[in-house]
Amino acid sequence: MLKPVAIITSLEDSPPTIDRSLLGAYLRSVYRVDDPPCFVFRPGEHLPAEAADWLFRRRVGSWAFLTAWNPRSVILPAVENRQRNEQLTAALQNGGWQYYSGVGIGAGETWLPEESFWILDIPAERAIQLGRQFDQNALVWWTEGKPVELWWL
Repeated sequence: MLKPVAIITSLEDSPPTIDRSLLGAYLRSVYRVDDPPCFVFRPGEHLPAEAADWLFRRRVGSWAFLTAWNPRSVILPAVENRQRNEQLTAALQNGGWQYYSGVGIGAGETWLPEESFWILDIPAERAIQLGRQFDQNALVWWTEGKPVELWWL
């Protein structure tokens, strides 16, 4: 049984034990998928209509947005981050999930964009396992009809 995650859409609905400044940075970030078409989303907001339509036409009911960059929000050299993402790519390919390249873009200039993956219809349990395997604080999750959520791992 997996340890539960904190499902967060705003600072107000988050547990007081989570570092507020770090959590705020995650919530202010923009998460972008560049291909197929470009989609941009944020925790706490519903998907743009064109993204929801695209997913509906493909019968996608959920997705995760995940990276292997900067484990536990510790900034690593780009070459090491890319190696970590190559390992995540291998895990996604082995799992047979459809995924697209994306990027997590922090609100401030101090945090460089993180190369990420938009993974369609991955089971929630597996997304959580991968996030924990790659020492991530959080992942972004969406289920059809709901706003985008930040899952604190």
